[in-house]
Amino acid sequence: TENDVITAYFNGLPVLLTLNGSSLGTSDNFARLSGGFKYQLPVSENTQWVIGGIGSTLAPFEETENQNLDMQLNVAYQVFKGNQRWTIGANTGYVWLDQEDYLQQHGVFAGWRSVINEGNLIDLAGYWKQYRYEETGLSVNDFDQAFVAARLIHRVPGKSLIASAGLIAGIENSKNGRADGDSTFYSANVGLQGDSRFADVSYINFSLKRTDYDQVNALFNTEREDTQFDVTAGMTWELENALSLTGELRLSNVNSNIDIYSYDRLVTALTLRKDFD
Repeated sequence: TENDVITAYFNGLPVLLTLNGSSLGTSDNFARLSGGFKYQLPVSENTQWVIGGIGSTLAPFEETENQNLDMQLNVAYQVFKGNQRWTIGANTGYVWLDQEDYLQQHGVFAGWRSVINEGNLIDLAGYWKQYRYEETGLSVNDFDQAFVAARLIHRVPGKSLIASAGLIAGIENSKNGRADGDSTFYSANVGLQGDSRFADVSYINFSLKRTDYDQVNALFNTEREDTQFDVTAGMTWELENALSLTGELRLSNVNSNIDIYSYDRLVTALTLRKDFD
């Protein structure tokens, strides 16, 4: 929050708290550098291993305590049968916060994809993941997360335009009694992608997410409720030597009934991609 005075509750009675500088919302610019890979290893005519990884580092210009390093690795086994693809896999990762403390992320996932007809494709997937903080002071926020996702991809007849729509539903189980307790969340998203006169490919995606927590936060005397709205728009230009350049704009708005969890974020990004045979 940008307000230096907030209302809290002690023994059920409202009091005004004055926040110090480290607890206030601040504005800062930052730079992120990321890179990744994806490797497909055929096992037989209908099966393959897929190994992928991504790493990124974020460096704020002023609030340097918020810098982080993120490393993720995914391994999956895929089976193809007719117009269907079955996937099972695992992922692991670490996020170093301020180059010292870290967050561990480990999980498994399974998915099914089917080409319904020439213009429609459906994806179904399930995920389970655990999040663990190394620092004792942060470990109160440890949780396990499970969710299912469904997505329909539709090619608009007669046009080089692809539309998509998706739904996500999930739960988070707190492991160490975090202040807001467990949560359930739901998300819906829609998107469009196609040719444009400005770039080889242009796209825009909209997402709306609702999260409800089941425990009254003793400090604010209410159950936390968050609503998040995201817009992502970008353009991709195909270059020579299997290179592509993507410019992207991302806007996020999180509105919570507890002010300290509300924020706005705007990100501009350039991504250079190289494909290998």
